[in-house]
Amino acid sequence: MGDANNQGGDFEVRGTIKGALHGRSTTRVEPGAKIGHYSEPIDPQTGEAPLPEAVELALTVIDDLIRARWAEVRARFDDTMHAELSEVELAAPWSQIAGLVGSYQGHGDTDVARSGDRTITNTPLAFEAGDFVARITFRNDRTISGLYILNPDLPGRSGGSAAT
Repeated sequence: MGDANNQGGDFEVRGTIKGALHGRSTTRVEPGAKIGHYSEPIDPQTGEAPLPEAVELALTVIDDLIRARWAEVRARFDDTMHAELSEVELAAPWSQIAGLVGSYQGHGDTDVARSGDRTITNTPLAFEAGDFVARITFRNDRTISGLYILNPDLPGRSGGSAAT
């Protein structure tokens, strides 16, 4: 089970919702937001830039998912994710996606944004018969606080930008 809140434009999802991976994700970039050293949006409330190694972290997690290294992915989870998502639960959605759209073909460029004390990454994933987006949220200590494989074609699941 999970819940979703939308307060003042910040949309937050907590829990497991219909097979989605458990996590917490809040994303918002104000119009005219400051741009950081790495050309990424600085969170307007905290003034912090995204983690500089966010793209590398996201691609490492995606590589582990592709290679079914569930223990390695799970080892990167924060305490909440670790307590609520087993290796079996982590593997299930990935296997389901592969069964629906075929084998993984590659990924696009990772988009990165900052929201509060988290860095959000969105990476387009290409499969034989469809595309998805890996949205991975990292805490400052580089642990994963959110992991989602999203269908970019579903309403409200825009995967084109970490700032959406």
